[in-house]
Parts: sequence; C-alpha cells; structure tokens
Amino acid sequence: MKNKIIWKDVTLIVLAILLIFSMCRIHTLKQSNKKLYSQNLELNHQLATLKEKNAGLESKLNSEESITDEKKSDDSYSFNYKHMWEIKYVEDNEFVSFYDADAGYYVASALGGSDIENDGTFTYDFSDNDFRIYLDYETPSGELTIINYSVDDDEFTLMIDGERRNPTKEFDQKLRENGLIEDIFNDDLDKFEQNLQENGLSLGDVSSVSYDDVKSKSQ
Repeated sequence: MKNKIIWKDVTLIVLAILLIFSMCRIHTLKQSNKKLYSQNLELNHQLATLKEKNAGLESKLNSEESITDEKKSDDSYSFNYKHMWEIKYVEDNEFVSFYDADAGYYVASALGGSDIENDGTFTYDFSDNDFRIYLDYETPSGELTIINYSVDDDEFTLMIDGERRNPTKEFDQKLRENGLIEDIFNDDLDKFEQNLQENGLSLGDVSSVSYDDVKSKSQ
C-alpha cells in the first residue's frame, strides 16, 4: 500500500515538473514570438524607410539631370550647369567645381602678380567643407600645387612638394585681405545654392548623393 502511495506521489511530482516545464516553454515561445514580431515590425519600417530614401534619391538625381548636362567617364559622373559650375561624383569623393578665373587672379595677386597656371576653376568639397584652388607655382620652398581653405577651421593650408604646410603670416593675410574668401569662395557658393533652390534642390540634396548612387541609377 505504501509503495502505491509513493509511486502515486512520484507520478504527481513528475507531472507537476512536466507541467511547470511546459508552462515555462510556452512562456519562452511567447516571448520569442513577441521578439520576432517586434523584429519584423522594425524590418518593415527599415524597408519602408529605404524605399522612401531611394525614391527621394531618384528624385534628386532626376532633378540634377534635368537642369544640367551630364557627363560620364569610367570613374566619374559630372553635372554641368551653364558652364558656371559642375558637380562631380567620383568613387571616393563628391565636390563642385566653379568656373571662376577671378579666384586665380586673387591668388596671383597675393603671390605678387605671377602666372600661377590655374585653369580658371576652384572646387568646394562637400564632405570636408573645404575650398581648393589647384595651381602650379614654383616657390622658394618648392612647388605649390594646392591652396586649401577650411571653412570649419577658418584656416589656409598649402600643398608644397606633396606635403601639407601652413602659409606664412604675410601670405595668409594677403589672401584674406584681397577678398578671396568673401568675394570668391562664399559668393560663388551662395550663387550655387540659389541655382539649386530655383530648381527645387538644396546643397544637402546634392551632397548626400554618392558615386555609387549615380552609378546604380545609370545602369
């Protein structure tokens, strides 16, 4: 009789353990399902955001194409606006080139009126927020090839013989006093933004587009 009672107790205990285990398992499955549901919602949201971004990107590119002449090469895409400026997308950078020979004249004046062999353009780098003038001028310190102006740091730097160097105080002062920053850099950038706004675009729109974006749309 005692044995029957003991086995009955053991059976009840085992059943109780199994019941508890089953309840825990059900709870775990419910939690997993909730987590999976939440992940699916997040994934759907990301997909919707991506579709919206792609639609916006395509709209930006279509707008750029509608107001400019597009040029394509093996490693770049360019959008030229009335030979005033040209947005260029290359594999590792995005920038706009301005057709403004006055930039070279201002630099030549600061250097003493010499020919600096500038091609009549300067660039504005979207991601670095830097203006750059490319030239070929021999200085006592070496060959000057780039004058860079950082908007964020309000600082000029020079590329001489492939090395970044600081300008002399005298040269820095001449570049600032002759109006290169205000009359050329800032003025041309303002006009660029106005051209974009007149055609439903902004600086943020064109700077957010990458080489891969343009390439994927062109394929």
